[in-house]
Amino acid sequence: MKFYLINMKYITVILFSIIIIFSYNDSKAEIKKLDTYQNFPKLSFNLSEHKLIDLHSHILESQLELLIINFWATWCVPCISELPSLNELSKSDFIKNFEIWAISLDRGKTEKFSKFLKNSGGENLKFAHDKKWISGKELDIKGIPETLIIKKINKSIKIISRHSGALKWDDIEIKNSLKKLISE
Repeated sequence: MKFYLINMKYITVILFSIIIIFSYNDSKAEIKKLDTYQNFPKLSFNLSEHKLIDLHSHILESQLELLIINFWATWCVPCISELPSLNELSKSDFIKNFEIWAISLDRGKTEKFSKFLKNSGGENLKFAHDKKWISGKELDIKGIPETLIIKKINKSIKIISRHSGALKWDDIEIKNSLKKLISE
């Protein structure tokens, strides 16, 4: 029995390592536009336990050129590893009028995850919480981290790109890919 438990520990460590290695993408990756843009649904997220935001309306009413939405969780190692680079991207001026939202898919109290985000290198990211994973179902998110690139086109809100896995978002090549997406 002891031999079996030791082997299971090693197997678990190896599987976990493989998952981490394959979930972190090369920073040289390019953000590619979708062949067919998808409508961004009307979704509400918790800003606090008692305050909601309708992100669809927020985009329509704003002057935003681009919205980047990153879905993450505290238990997701690749998610946490990319937060500092998303934070750096949010401070850059590579384009005008953009926001980056970090939407936690954890269960529990919203304030706990907002504090976790700030302590994990995401202090400049806009925070929201989807503890019931409603957006995950609506947006067909199969794994995290997943990042959506949203653009206002005329009077509709479109998902123009989606990326699964962690990236170094503040890399110059990623910024150039994002600029290219906006201009198309």
